[in-house]
Amino acid sequence: MTSPAPAVRPGHREPNTRLRLALVVLAALGAVGVLSVPALDDSIVYYRTPTELLRLEETGKRVRVGGLVEPGSVVERDGLLTFTIIDDTSRIRVRYSGRAPGVFQAGQDTLVEGTLGTTGMFHGEHIMVKHAETYRGPGGREAPPTRGRGGG
Repeated sequence: MTSPAPAVRPGHREPNTRLRLALVVLAALGAVGVLSVPALDDSIVYYRTPTELLRLEETGKRVRVGGLVEPGSVVERDGLLTFTIIDDTSRIRVRYSGRAPGVFQAGQDTLVEGTLGTTGMFHGEHIMVKHAETYRGPGGREAPPTRGRGGG
């Protein structure tokens, strides 16, 4: 006669099973981390001033260059926009295919994402414009402040 198998409580696992499960979950999380780091590195876009960009000579690398749009430098012709971004010491010429954002104008801070060409021309793919946080209504008057949601 054989002795009956020991009773196992429902939901109870042996210690080896728990350890294996923990190791499998840990390995899966590690694999996801290892695979996602290179993908994140490719999506990071650095911000540079014209001086930094020209000094580092990052030709062909996707970057953002930011500074002031030089007054008198903006030319828009046949779907091509060219302008110059300046900082305290340097300037860089930008070429962008497409229309400028509605609030884009000379004398304003802007960020352009793209690549620096071997000739020193920056080839923009996206333009982001910094605009005033204050709304000015007709006649240049500042809008009255609101008091929370719903203006009340």
